[in-house]
Amino acid sequence: MKIGIYFKRFSRLAAEVALKVAEECSRRNLDVYIERTLIENEDLENKDIVDLMKKYSVGVFKLETPGVDVIAVIGGDGTLLRVFHMLGNPRIPIMAIRMGRRGYLLDVTPMRSQTALKILPRADTRSLST
Repeated sequence: MKIGIYFKRFSRLAAEVALKVAEECSRRNLDVYIERTLIENEDLENKDIVDLMKKYSVGVFKLETPGVDVIAVIGGDGTLLRVFHMLGNPRIPIMAIRMGRRGYLLDVTPMRSQTALKILPRADTRSLST
């Protein structure tokens, strides 16, 4: 299964959770892909974490043409809305990991992300995306 990861660009905490998600995906033999803008952006405050994530990644994906089975979005409602706006294929399931205080649109807390990743390979993503 191919897991794409996108996180709130200027949040250290979101970047750290994204790294843990990448580590857990790798441990579960899931293919990790990092969103292209996180790698290409030289001004990114969390470049050190993105560099660490690269060791778990098998490639890069673009939100406009994702080519992944699921996208893990780590951030707040604004980050999730940004992904929805840029996403080229609206049928791709999204696992939204909440980093903000409210997170009206995000349902998984950072502490529950490992549990969500555990059941993800068993999920029928066709039923999630219809």
